Amino acid sequence: MLSYFPDPYPDEILYSVFSRYHVRSGNLSPTVTARELFGTKRPSLSMFMPQRIDNLIGNILKGSMYTAEDLIFANTMYPFYTAFLNYERVLKILEGMKGSNNMNECQMAGINSQPCNHDFLRFCPSCVKDDLKMFGETYWHRLHQVSGVFLCPVHNEMLLDSKVFIRSAYRDFYPADKSVCSIYKHSLNFNSNTFEQLLNLARDIEWIFKNHTKLHYFHGAANKYMIGLIKKGFTTTTGNIKRRKLHSNFLDLYSNGFLKLIGSEIEISSESWITKILTENINGHPVRHLLLIRYLYGSCDAFFESNHEHKPFGEGPWPCLNKISDHYLAPLIKTVGIHAKPGNRHITGVFECKFCGFTYSRYDYGRDLEKEQFRIGHINNYGSFWENKLRQCLERECFSVSKTAKVLKAAEKTVIKYAKKLGISLNYNYSESKQYKVKPQGNMQKNDLDRFQKTKNCREKWLELQENNKSANRSSLNRMDHATFSWLYYNDRDWLEQNSPPPWYNKSTSNSANWDHRDNELLETVKKAVDVIMHSPDKPEKVTLFSVYKKSGYPTLLKYRSNLEKLPKTKVFLIPYLNDDNEFYQRRIKWAAKSLYEQGKTVTVDKVYVTAGVLSKRSSELDEIIKKEIAGIHE
Repeated sequence: MLSYFPDPYPDEILYSVFSRYHVRSGNLSPTVTARELFGTKRPSLSMFMPQRIDNLIGNILKGSMYTAEDLIFANTMYPFYTAFLNYERVLKILEGMKGSNNMNECQMAGINSQPCNHDFLRFCPSCVKDDLKMFGETYWHRLHQVSGVFLCPVHNEMLLDSKVFIRSAYRDFYPADKSVCSIYKHSLNFNSNTFEQLLNLARDIEWIFKNHTKLHYFHGAANKYMIGLIKKGFTTTTGNIKRRKLHSNFLDLYSNGFLKLIGSEIEISSESWITKILTENINGHPVRHLLLIRYLYGSCDAFFESNHEHKPFGEGPWPCLNKISDHYLAPLIKTVGIHAKPGNRHITGVFECKFCGFTYSRYDYGRDLEKEQFRIGHINNYGSFWENKLRQCLERECFSVSKTAKVLKAAEKTVIKYAKKLGISLNYNYSESKQYKVKPQGNMQKNDLDRFQKTKNCREKWLELQENNKSANRSSLNRMDHATFSWLYYNDRDWLEQNSPPPWYNKSTSNSANWDHRDNELLETVKKAVDVIMHSPDKPEKVTLFSVYKKSGYPTLLKYRSNLEKLPKTKVFLIPYLNDDNEFYQRRIKWAAKSLYEQGKTVTVDKVYVTAGVLSKRSSELDEIIKKEIAGIHE
């Protein structure tokens, strides 16, 4: 039980609260702090979607007003990343953050696929001053860490990078104090248009955080997207989206520089993330939803608060189109269900008669509404009245299927389908009566004669093919003459089964393998793969069995380490590379120092460690290597 826990500040990310606790508790090790907070030494320190929140609440002093939901909604990225997900996924992510299971919430919410990434925790200089004045200390603001936010919407200022590398924050606690928040002049300069668009995006994200309880989730957004497209004239009369026009007008509002900056650029002539959100079952990153919302509705507030109804099927009531009812064509349907799904480019109207249960649907094609109201696109349900009439015809009156279909004004297949559904036995086997019967050869029509002759010719070809290739199995014969095999398979399958070799491959008479030959061949392949890894101009990669497996074209023998015992030459060559970690760290360090220098950044020992990703392996030996590398760069 914790004797003290800091009260979260407004818009403070939960990671910042943990960092303040770490400093005030006097703990030197983040492991100790993690154990005190969560009861485990390996918690999720993710600043985006931390887990085990229930454990944290259980450890806070009794009498506290905090709940797991309070902290998740007010101090994590949960409201932002779940704003446009369906309700089931939202609940799963919430339960995963509260609990201690190993579910990957980041992947579920799409955090791993950010349109643009920030490498460091960020802060606003004016917010730092205000926080010091109001609270006596600074903290990490949640809004400032969102991917796509470059400006502080409170002070209209550029956010600055701190000295805390985001990946480092997953392993330790770094409070937002003066040692990591150095105020400096930003090197980025935006024109007035891009600055205004970045500010609007930051304000929209801020609105999401403040109004998460008003969100309708993705299933509600889909309908509003379609309504917005219709009102702006981006749909055809058949309900299709005018993609080129939509893309062109979208680029008129958002500059290319702005879209590239936030990783959401589009091309007019190709598929884009816009059409994938609108026409496919793809959630998309929240930033991209916000861009689309501002384009269609002007602001988040207008989008979520708007109650404007689109009436593609006109004003009700609408007629019941059950042809066998006594109220046929009577305007008894008072409401219509409107559906617009991402996978469907049309708006669908569902009409249900409350008196007979007859339900039908049709698309909005934008044609004459007076004529369209008497058209059925698809019958969803015939209703209880129609089904009772079906039962009466087949069971009481003993009508045939054909006569029943005429009485119910439906197709014979529909009568059979509903009879099976309702458990009604038919008077005769309808399916057998409708089977195609082979006519005697003397009465065959031309098409039947052609089919008969082709089957006969294919039989002869198949037998001849087997005679000429006695050792071939069925698969081999299929590859030799696929056309003959296909014809017999679809038109004369019983004969084909009786006159073909077994469908499996013939087993080899010898199970022995020439491992010496395989070893020699694989050795050359492995040498080339290792050379590619060692001399790659990109970020250095460690030589592992899997990396060699990928670079060498996925040879099966390298898939499992146990195979190396059968490949002595390859093993002797490869083992030194697999076990030499220091060589890998040195390559990473050289690359990191050179990369920082080329980017115009100050090259320090700490920055090299962070950029190289080997901070956890820090040692005096590596310190000396880095210092020599830095000295060599500046010579």
